[in-house]
Amino acid sequence: MPSGCAPFVFPGYSELYVQGAWRKATPAFNAELCERFGVQALTFDGSADALLHPFTADGAADMEYIRDRGVYTDLPLGMILEAFASAYPGFGTARTTVNDPAFSA
Repeated sequence: MPSGCAPFVFPGYSELYVQGAWRKATPAFNAELCERFGVQALTFDGSADALLHPFTADGAADMEYIRDRGVYTDLPLGMILEAFASAYPGFGTARTTVNDPAFSA
């Protein structure tokens, strides 16, 4: 994992069957978010995966998957909630909000 980065537990992506091959793509990094973090928006043309930005605009290591939890035909909500509760103390309680430091980069 790049130094100084906190892991984001259970990131998701979609798999699409394109011209005879399965491709992974994430819809999470839109143009506005990428601009905010100084990276180019991911492009997906169906010929390769489009998952994460391995480097920032200045060439520093940025993101990587450190655990693949497999492919599911339906959202594994129970597993996600358990993983969040373990990684983010107080997750799902009234005292935790999206503004909590545990959820900020």
